[in-house]
Parts: sequence; structure tokens; C-alpha cells
Amino acid sequence: MKQAIPIYANWPERLLAYLLDQLIVVLPIVLLAQPFIRESASGEIIIDPAAYMVIFVVNLAYHSYCVASRWQATLGMRILSMHVARIDGRPLKMRDAIERFLAFFLPQLPSYASFIPKEHASILVVFLTIYWFSPILFRVDRMGMHDRLCGTRVLAGKVGL
Repeated sequence: MKQAIPIYANWPERLLAYLLDQLIVVLPIVLLAQPFIRESASGEIIIDPAAYMVIFVVNLAYHSYCVASRWQATLGMRILSMHVARIDGRPLKMRDAIERFLAFFLPQLPSYASFIPKEHASILVVFLTIYWFSPILFRVDRMGMHDRLCGTRVLAGKVGL
């Protein structure tokens, strides 16, 4: 019996799905992070480190839960008809989905490091992001570094109900 050839999701759809997902999580993030953002007497905005934890936890919960669900996709991915699966075609378990999100998040870590000057951290994040996600543009299987590390791939088409 012939095995079906997978159809990989293209980078424009993946990028658009990510942007849609960020629009979806922005409201919970704003509501939950609001208590940790204040204005100083001089008018400077002060962001407590807890606000960054809120951003991280909301994104972790959203992406992990959605990808481990029957849909195997975030809402943005679902809207654009794509899903995430392991290389062998099986759906991701919650642990797999959490690992994939953490691998996806890795290039952003320098921006949270207190020992790297902010301007250097920003440049480092840009270079790491290019390195991390550019394989999606050039590889036939459209696997970014996070997908390669976790043994996952983003496929075209919907699954589940």
C-alpha cells in the first residue's frame, strides 16, 4: 500500500496564522498584564517582570493546548487550513506541544537576559530568529529549527472536528 505524500504548509500561511494567533492572545495578555504595568512620576512606562511572565504563560498555554487538541492546530492555523503533526503522522501529546512551543520561543531568550545590553539583545534576537525560521523558506519539508528539534511538521489541511 502506498503511503500518502504529505503536503507541507507554506511560509506565508504559517506567518499569517501566527499573526492571527497573536491577535487572539493579545486581549487576555492585556487584561492579565495590566496590573504589572504602571507609569512613573516622570511619565516613563514601567513594566514589571511579572508582565513578561504573563505574556509567556498565556502564549504557552494557548499554543500548547491548541496544538495538542483534536484540531492539532491553533485557531489561526485552523482558519488557514493547516495542522501540526509528528513526523510519523501521529498527533502531538501535551508534552510534545509544550516542547514545540519552548523550542519556538528559544530565539527570543536573549531579550529576557539581564546580562546582555538591550541593544545587543535585540540584534541577537533578530539573527537567531532568521537562523531559526529561515529553513521554512528553503527546505522542501518546510521544517523550521523548532520543528526539526521536536520532530514535528506543519501540514496543509484540517483534522478533527
